[in-house]
Amino acid sequence: MEKSHVGYANCFFCGGPNEVLLDTRLEKTLTKDMGVLSMEPCPQCKEYMEQGIILMSISDDTSEEDMKGTIPNPHRTGGFVVITDEGLKNIMKESFMLDFAINNRFMFITDSAWNFIGLNRLTTKEPNNETKETRS
Repeated sequence: MEKSHVGYANCFFCGGPNEVLLDTRLEKTLTKDMGVLSMEPCPQCKEYMEQGIILMSISDDTSEEDMKGTIPNPHRTGGFVVITDEGLKNIMKESFMLDFAINNRFMFITDSAWNFIGLNRLTTKEPNNETKETRS
């Protein structure tokens, strides 16, 4: 009898656990650190998308190749914020990028643009449990 395996697929947006996978073939098909199998948002990211648009920071040297395919795979640099539609319209000119963000409820933004706009980086918990804001 073949052993059964259980795992999680990660949320494309926040990277957290999203879907439970039950399959006897998982051991052969997925790496131990798992990964993103779809662009279906987790419940928390669905809620974020109802509130606004998720912006995620990516490396300035992201190539077109990184953005191709069913699931784009740019190098993320840790920025993750939710902005209202109106807020994004205030910082972006009308363009296909703005239309994409509004229609899909997310957008990648390069580090240089992220820093130019003045967006904050991830908030992390330090060992002493103090919240520390990180910026680049």
